[in-house]
Amino acid sequence: MEIIKVQAADRRASEACLNYLRALEQQIKKKKTTDISIYTHAAFQEHLMISLKWGTPIPNRPGSRLSSLLVQELKQFGLVDLSTWKS
Repeated sequence: MEIIKVQAADRRASEACLNYLRALEQQIKKKKTTDISIYTHAAFQEHLMISLKWGTPIPNRPGSRLSSLLVQELKQFGLVDLSTWKS
């Protein structure tokens, strides 16, 4: 599982980021190779979290290619952090 956290620069950037993620979520769900979930912080609207759950082991230690590309794209909205977890 991979967790991507975004701390958007402001509310406008947060809304743009959320719109981008919702569109991406639809594309990812069509492929059915990974499960994506998008969360917003209960108190801070500028904080978002994306979880990517894979049905197979993640091929690269620092994360999947998708998460690496997504992190680069999300940097336009604010600070981004990626962590990779295994069970």
